[in-house]
Amino acid sequence: DWYGRVLPYSFFHHSVKSRFESWAGKLLQTSNGSSSDQISQLLQKEGDDLEKALYNLSEQEEGGVANVPKVFLQAERDAALKGLPTKETRDFDDEIEVLQHSSSKPSEKQQP
Repeated sequence: DWYGRVLPYSFFHHSVKSRFESWAGKLLQTSNGSSSDQISQLLQKEGDDLEKALYNLSEQEEGGVANVPKVFLQAERDAALKGLPTKETRDFDDEIEVLQHSSSKPSEKQQP
């Protein structure tokens, strides 16, 4: 986890999600057969913008320990101003499952 789960949360759960939802609404309204091309172009631009934010120092700012993408910090600020959550609210430890390896015999008990 390069930036962990908290820092990019607002960016992906609020900023990117709302853009994708906006695209979907616009594409449904103007569906003329070329929507797959439009989606491809929009996703390509989104990927290019994210890559630029992750790797260009000019697109980063001091985030405490190191430089981080400005878009992550701005999305977190925007979410906080709107009263939206800025981090995941569920506890991931509750979702841990112990799976048996395929080479284990069914009678063997797996210790977590």
